[in-house]
Amino acid sequence: MKKIIMFFIFFGLVVFFLFQFSIPVSADSFLYDGTTWTTLNYPGGGQTDVQGIDGNNIVGHCVDGGFLYDGTTWTLLNYPGGTFTAAYGIDGNNIVGICADSDGRYGFVYDGITWTTLNYPGSEYTVFHGIDGNNIVGEHSNYSPVSRGFVYDGITWTPLDNPWGDVTIPLGISGNNIVGVFDKSNVPTPGTLLLVGSGLIGLAGLRRKFRTR
Repeated sequence: MKKIIMFFIFFGLVVFFLFQFSIPVSADSFLYDGTTWTTLNYPGGGQTDVQGIDGNNIVGHCVDGGFLYDGTTWTLLNYPGGTFTAAYGIDGNNIVGICADSDGRYGFVYDGITWTTLNYPGSEYTVFHGIDGNNIVGEHSNYSPVSRGFVYDGITWTPLDNPWGDVTIPLGISGNNIVGVFDKSNVPTPGTLLLVGSGLIGLAGLRRKFRTR
């Protein structure tokens, strides 16, 4: 009986953590023009993640860093002196994303010549996800599970927090329209409550069994 109870406790905890934390999976990227599906893979293999498109230009990141693909040529994008670069959005000649070096992680704007790095005031790291003209949307955080959204117009940082969620991540912008995701991360889901409850019931049963001996 003890082994059965311990099994259910262990099973409940394993399933709980699997549901609570995302597990990276391998996936292929594609371009769909309304008729044809085209698989996109950065030369040399490895994971290729496309993130943004403007006209014929596509940006994303791969094992070697960020990239720009114009339909013919793949151009690697790596922040000078950095340890990591990922491109997420593009508008005309301007590409935005995240880069990192030994001092931290920053949002960046790259216009084809100059790299400009920025951090949301008071935050440990910043990610730029989308750009439209002078307006950039993204997220910032102090290395906590909670990310906060923002809009940056080149001068002013405006907080953007969805009233329905604890986490807000704007991913794209076009004019006055902003799209993204939000999550009620601090509110336990029914599935989480069930798993935790099962574990507590198992512990209670195990404790009762020891008391009867």
